[in-house]
Amino acid sequence: MDKELFKNLIHKVENGTATDEELSTFNAYMNRLSTGQNSAFSPIENEDAIRDEMWANLQAAITPVKTRRLNWYIPVGIAAVLLLGISIGIHFLTANPTPEKEWQAQVDHDIKPLGNAATLTLANGKKIILTNRVGGVLAVQQNAVIHQTAGGQISYTDADKSRGSVAFDTLTTPSGAVYNLKLGDGTTVWLNASTSLRFPESFPSGKRELQLLYGEAYFEVAHRANAPFSVRTTQGLVEDIGTHFNIRAYADEPTEKTTLLEGSVRITAQNKIQAKLVHGQQAQLNHTAVKSLNVINVDLDEIMAWKNGLFLFDNEKLSSIMKKIAGWYNVKVAYQNDAIKNEVFYGSISRFKNVSEVMDMLERTGNSHFELKNNVIFIKPKQ
Repeated sequence: MDKELFKNLIHKVENGTATDEELSTFNAYMNRLSTGQNSAFSPIENEDAIRDEMWANLQAAITPVKTRRLNWYIPVGIAAVLLLGISIGIHFLTANPTPEKEWQAQVDHDIKPLGNAATLTLANGKKIILTNRVGGVLAVQQNAVIHQTAGGQISYTDADKSRGSVAFDTLTTPSGAVYNLKLGDGTTVWLNASTSLRFPESFPSGKRELQLLYGEAYFEVAHRANAPFSVRTTQGLVEDIGTHFNIRAYADEPTEKTTLLEGSVRITAQNKIQAKLVHGQQAQLNHTAVKSLNVINVDLDEIMAWKNGLFLFDNEKLSSIMKKIAGWYNVKVAYQNDAIKNEVFYGSISRFKNVSEVMDMLERTGNSHFELKNNVIFIKPKQ
């Protein structure tokens, strides 16, 4: 690849127009740079000059690179960091890739995520198993007619009957599955894996309240000025003021996180701690013995990766990555030593790959060896 082609490749990655093969090539060059001279950019403001310097460092750092087609891509944000010239030595994918040897994870059996799957429990206790089957009417209740659409969504519409008392249904997803729900008021909710949401079949009064029993869900609320919308969790209440927001509230995590993508929300905990969020902010509620509510700015791409069908790693330790993988594929993880947990990765891969493919990507680009036996992923240093 000559200089101009290289600079054109950077443009494509930055603009999000690069093909998978071009992204693979870019990844391979960045990996080789990170094991080369590790020289930092000088303080150059002109982006074209930065690319020139990247090219010069690349020529000094590499021999001809033989690229492998990997299902990883560099997030636009990381590409921008490279172009801003923070450091040629920034580690992409992992600190010390081993291109000289083809590594492959070992599995005794493979695990495929379920995709779109959930269980709908009606107010009368009847359970309906939801998959990607052909759409149609699932149930006719006193307050609503429930439809399923092809592609993983259930939709509620008001029944043409006199409403009695409000009935509540519950939608629950297992490990390795997501599902989409459209409420009778037009609000749409996406449920992540291992999540349970309790909601009314209809909204006859001026108040709309749902309960996130556990897990993670993203809400796009149909705003109604005379009918406030709120989501209750085990730790508090999230009140909508015309907004899109994400709540993460897994029981095995010490912090409940509410992230705002559009509009505004008000968080109330313990009936006294309050915070109001604006775009790009996250409220972190610690539900240990000492209650605290902190507000920080976050990377929305990272927060919403699950909804977009991705595992997204941005300078993330292997221990954190494997917690996500273990929860999604319903497996356990065992490390040979604690040092392995600190290996750092950048990149992204589809959450709908088989677990063997995810392990293989980590194996090929890292310093650890992965084996899946009896639903346990064993991780040890490469020999």
